[in-house]
Amino acid sequence: QGGVHFGMAADGGRVYVPINDMVNTRDGRVYDAKKNGAGVHAVDAASGKVLWRHMASDDCGGRPFGDPGVSSAPTAIPGVLLIDLPVHGDSRGWFKENWQREKMVGLGLPDFRPVQNNIAFNGPVGTTRGIHAEPWDKFVSVATGRIFGAWVDLREGDTYGTVLTAELDSAKAIYIPRGVGNAYQTLEPDTSYVYLVNDHWSPEAEYTFLN
Repeated sequence: QGGVHFGMAADGGRVYVPINDMVNTRDGRVYDAKKNGAGVHAVDAASGKVLWRHMASDDCGGRPFGDPGVSSAPTAIPGVLLIDLPVHGDSRGWFKENWQREKMVGLGLPDFRPVQNNIAFNGPVGTTRGIHAEPWDKFVSVATGRIFGAWVDLREGDTYGTVLTAELDSAKAIYIPRGVGNAYQTLEPDTSYVYLVNDHWSPEAEYTFLN
């Protein structure tokens, strides 16, 4: 009860690690099982780096890593949704469904029909991409690393100028409708920023940005 699933034991059984206990997994690395209000995560004991996270309720209840399922939450900017993605981890690494149309639409995301998948790789910590708003909707996630994201509503109306900030990692994504400005700064080295869009880039299109 209240443990984190760290993969398979040598005999093929599941290994559950009590919160705040240390464990040696089959790959020889030492992990530290941590827990806070956002869920549970594994930390490399040698470097202190967060290796993977699982967003869950405060009571893990001994469930296997990744069980709770995808969920979403509204934000102060209309149409912008933060999404928690289950990340299934073991001694080899982790796996997640980054985009699953049926589940996402069931959560209330628009069926925005993405046509292009882009990846921006950022080597150094502190790499910054300024505020920009393209003429399409986008679904943003992080494959590796972690970012501090900032979004501002640039659409005419009562919420014009409303700002939202959040950290994104492999377990959290965000849906951004067109007309909302997007910016981020990397918090870890070798961060891969991934985004789905529902229109193709065109030199004739109008792109909004802020200095």
